[in-house]
Amino acid sequence: MALEQTRSGGDIFGQFNTEMSYSARDGRQLAVSLVPGDELDGGQRIQSGLITVTDREGWDTKLPVLGVRACQPE
Repeated sequence: MALEQTRSGGDIFGQFNTEMSYSARDGRQLAVSLVPGDELDGGQRIQSGLITVTDREGWDTKLPVLGVRACQPE
């Protein structure tokens, strides 16, 4: 599924923002909200996050996430 970024805001989190929104060609909307955690060597933990997918009928699917944001060295 190809996504187009429609909004970014919140705080800077590495090369990203903590709040981002996207739209798909089929009308679905996707919102990502991240809470930064501890910094690591070459990255940072994602303490918590939420991906919200809104379908064409307005129904939301909420997906909790956590992980690590990191850059891959060349």
